[in-house]
Amino acid sequence: MYRFMQAVTSPTKRLAYGTMGLLFVNYSVAGILTNFATPPALILSRCWGWTMKDFSWIFGWRVLLGIVIVNVLYFFLFRSDFSKLKKMLHKEEEALDADAHKGPVPLWITFVHLGFLAWTIATAHYVPVFLGSYFLFLGFHQATRMHQYTLNLKRPLMVGLFLAGLVIHGGFQEWWIKPLIGDLSYGTMLLSSTFLTAFTENTTVAYLACFLTDLKPTIQYALVGGLVAGGGLTIMAHAPNPAGQSLLRPYFPSGISPWNLFLAALFPTLIFLAIFFFFPASPV
Repeated sequence: MYRFMQAVTSPTKRLAYGTMGLLFVNYSVAGILTNFATPPALILSRCWGWTMKDFSWIFGWRVLLGIVIVNVLYFFLFRSDFSKLKKMLHKEEEALDADAHKGPVPLWITFVHLGFLAWTIATAHYVPVFLGSYFLFLGFHQATRMHQYTLNLKRPLMVGLFLAGLVIHGGFQEWWIKPLIGDLSYGTMLLSSTFLTAFTENTTVAYLACFLTDLKPTIQYALVGGLVAGGGLTIMAHAPNPAGQSLLRPYFPSGISPWNLFLAALFPTLIFLAIFFFFPASPV
C-alpha cells in the first residue's frame, strides 16, 4: 500500500486511513514472531522465560495466517483505488524523499547493515559492546553517506526515553494492575488487554504483566494476543506508531483523526482477535 501511496500527493481518505490502520496492526502483531522484534516481546521473554522457539510455536502460524487474511481482504477492498493509482504512477514518478538515491545501493552496503543488525541483537544485553558497535555504525554511515538516508535520531530517542520511564515508574503501577487483570478468564483477558493497549500502550501492559506471577500459560497467551492485536487502534497503542504517523502525515492534509484511525484498524484487529480466540495455543 505504501508504495502505491507514494505515487500520488493526495490519496483518497479511505485509502490513507486504511493504509495507516493496516500498517499499525501488521507491525504490532509481527513483533511477536521472535523474542526481540518488539519491546513487549523483549520484556515478556525476560520475565516469563519465553525463547524465540516459544514465540514461534505459540504465535507463528497464527500471526502469519492473520497477516495474509487481512492484507488480502484489504487488497480487494481497495482494488479500485489501486487501479486509479496505477494509471497515475508514471505521471508522478519523481521522488518525494529528499534522500532518494540516484542509483541502486551497492549490495555490500546492504550486507553491512544486516551484519550490524544481527550483531546488535546478539549483544543487546551488553551495554558497553552495544554502544561501541553503535558508534562504529555511525562512522560507517557517515563514510558511506552517499548511499545512506539521513539519520534521524529524534524518534528512536523518544521511544528509548519512554521505555526508560516505564522501567523507572512502572513498578508503582502494581497496585491497580493485579486487581484489574489478575484473575480473568481467557476471553475476558483477550478483550481486556486489547482495551488497555489502546489507551496505555502495549509495552506498558507487557511490563505490568510481569508483576502477575501466577498467570496460567493460556492466560498469558490471551494477554499477549490482545496487547498486540490492539496495537493499531490508536497512535499511543504501540511505541513505533508515532514513527509511522510521521511517515504518513503528508497524506493527511487536515490532520489525523483518532476516530477514523480506530475504525480503519478495527477490522484487522477483530480478525486477529478471532484467530487468537478460536485457535488457543497449547501451554509453553
